[in-house]
Amino acid sequence: DLLALKNCLVYNRILNAFALSVDFYFYFFGESLSHFFYFVSFWIGSNDIEIRNGTVWGFTGNGIFADTGTTKLYIHDIVTKFNGVRDTTAVAPGSNAGISIIGNFMLSTLINDVYIKDVQSYGNGGIVTGSGLQIIYANRIKIERFIGNDNGLVLNPFTPLGDNGFGVFLNNCNDIECINCTTDHNGGNILGYGIYAQLSIGMSCTQCIANAQLAGFALDGGLGSKVAGIALEQVANFVLRECLIADSVNFSTVTGLGVDANGVSGISVLRCIYGLLEGCHVNDSNAPNGTANFCHGFSVLGNLFGDLSNCKDIVFKNCSAKNIGQTSSVLDAIGFSTRRDDIISNGTQDLIFDNCVVEGVSGGGSNNNGFWLYDSLRSIIKNSTIKDCVSGIGAAIMVDGAGASLTKNLLINNILHSNTEFGIFNTGNTTDTAAINNYAYHNAGGNFIGLPANTAIQTWVVGGGPIAAQTTPSFDNFDIVQPS
Repeated sequence: DLLALKNCLVYNRILNAFALSVDFYFYFFGESLSHFFYFVSFWIGSNDIEIRNGTVWGFTGNGIFADTGTTKLYIHDIVTKFNGVRDTTAVAPGSNAGISIIGNFMLSTLINDVYIKDVQSYGNGGIVTGSGLQIIYANRIKIERFIGNDNGLVLNPFTPLGDNGFGVFLNNCNDIECINCTTDHNGGNILGYGIYAQLSIGMSCTQCIANAQLAGFALDGGLGSKVAGIALEQVANFVLRECLIADSVNFSTVTGLGVDANGVSGISVLRCIYGLLEGCHVNDSNAPNGTANFCHGFSVLGNLFGDLSNCKDIVFKNCSAKNIGQTSSVLDAIGFSTRRDDIISNGTQDLIFDNCVVEGVSGGGSNNNGFWLYDSLRSIIKNSTIKDCVSGIGAAIMVDGAGASLTKNLLINNILHSNTEFGIFNTGNTTDTAAINNYAYHNAGGNFIGLPANTAIQTWVVGGGPIAAQTTPSFDNFDIVQPS
């Protein structure tokens, strides 16, 4: 039968609970003593649990903790804040969260049926990792109107608590749904991610906001640091819709750690397959100290490890990247990047970018592009607009096959306008790049560079009268130039 606890202080573990409702009745519970690791903890086989209405503050470990075998867990109308280890001498250092839900894969006791709704989780941290919400080894998860801000950080004075800070951390989870979640201003010395999912199958994020993630403080241990609003790693079957990422910053002052060591990505997709990103927008990513190796709106990375050997079969539709880099000493500023993760990589394949926009990419390195197809096989960029890429070297679209045999990429119906260097720059083993019906104008280094011989290109001088008759259908690209 249903057991209800109201207005109670529950400091210790609850074992094998069934049909339990914990109602804090809007009370505020705080505890600063180091021996209280959790406020509410459910262990081993608890079933049909509801936690609602209250604030959990200042516990040494996790605010709320559910362990192996818990099923039907419903947490709503809860605030968890400032939970977690605050010094290295504490009894339980490590990774802490406002809410921590952890199953056990080895014991086949995963967490099942988790529903998080109208929960706020602020300023939680640990010496290793601080998260607003942490879920590991779980199935069927719904997270709705969750706010996870300022985790992994001490705000006054502004310093990182530990290595990593996450708004939402998901690992080895299946069937995940995130709706209308906000994860702002999370970070640490090494990683700062708004929403992070790893080794998971089946995930959707709809209308989520992940702004102003931070990393790259002085104590990164020589490992480098990375920032992303949303980061997916080895995730299959995913959809991101109408998500907004803005103002992510990497403060790193460390150099010489390798091409992917330091950087900022609005949305990062690493070794993932079968995905759709629709109506997602990344604005104003930056590295103000200028030592980040990369600053990308969207990063798509692949390598050889495991079954997810390539990032493949992913569609980007109606997405945009604006004001990326914006610092002359950022090495690589790119709107949409498909570079390899390491030198043994197969890169990416079968990507589609449809009706996307890149505007305002600025950096001082050798690869500052609107789109960078680097060792990407059979990928398509179509119906997209790229303008105002300002850089020392770069292009609206860079197709680079330096590590691949043949790439077979298709560029069709794109507009390339007012970029400091090139419109389309085709280099490396890319003699089979097909460019059709692209319009390039006012690109200072040239509109079309390095395309295969006999690519159909018509030059039209502004004010020069009608364009010559075309075949139907037309395969011509248009090299639009100013009068001499």
